[in-house]
Amino acid sequence: MYRSFINRLQNKRVFPYILLLPALVVLIMLIMFPFIYNVWQSMHNYNLVYPQEKAFVGIQNFVKIFATDDTFWHALKMTVYFVGAALIIELMLGLGIALLINEEFKGQYLVRLVLMLPLAATPVAVSYMWRIMYNPTQGIINYFLRLLHLPSWSGIFDYITAMPSIIIVDIWQWTPFMSLIILAGLMSLPQEPIEASRVDGATPNQTFWYVTLPLLKPVIAVGILLRTIDLFKTFDIIYALTGGGPGRATETLNVHIYLSAFRSLEIGYATAMTLIALIIITILCTVFIRIARIET
Repeated sequence: MYRSFINRLQNKRVFPYILLLPALVVLIMLIMFPFIYNVWQSMHNYNLVYPQEKAFVGIQNFVKIFATDDTFWHALKMTVYFVGAALIIELMLGLGIALLINEEFKGQYLVRLVLMLPLAATPVAVSYMWRIMYNPTQGIINYFLRLLHLPSWSGIFDYITAMPSIIIVDIWQWTPFMSLIILAGLMSLPQEPIEASRVDGATPNQTFWYVTLPLLKPVIAVGILLRTIDLFKTFDIIYALTGGGPGRATETLNVHIYLSAFRSLEIGYATAMTLIALIIITILCTVFIRIARIET
């Protein structure tokens, strides 16, 4: 009986699944269990102020979010604003910088090393550095603006300029990431199509638009996908700089979820918003991947 059991385990059809079993168990414990628990918790009215009054409410939390919570829609709008603006600017700047540092010049490798420095800094450290720079009276930004006799910049301390100021910080830190991805793509491109276009008399602009850029599309698509996911997850920079303020000017979806969970202590309601955010990101990424496949 024992030998029969061993022979079954060594069967070519069964053995691969046995090898995958430990990884599958870890995957279920680390991903599936927290997800299922969050779904279960989102269907409860659970406030940490009154933990003993936890009650099952079904989809009531989701109905409340979509029907009556104007703050949720404001947070979603600010998230789209933040993600869209930062992604477009980082892509354009990253592509331009990658094209520049792909050329041969003295100090090329030093420039690439310096370009990576913002990525090495922790988001909280970056946030406090920029918070000091944005200071209306003692910050270095307004110091240079005063020297040039230009209007002062309110930065993160004004409702209108707060979100653009945070976008600037994110661009400063994460444009190098996009540059390095595109640079890696440029360095791996086959040279035959580029040289053939030059032999045929194409100008540098024509070579870029009709040869280089189409070849770069898969690399750019990966960079956009990674940055989109990361931008939707951004919390530390925003919270360290403004905490979602002034007012609700920089209260993105992640900040709104955090405030609902750890200030209002509405755990069930915050969990429901987390699941909605997860669904939104999943749909956007799926649509983008399909579009990228069609274009490439």
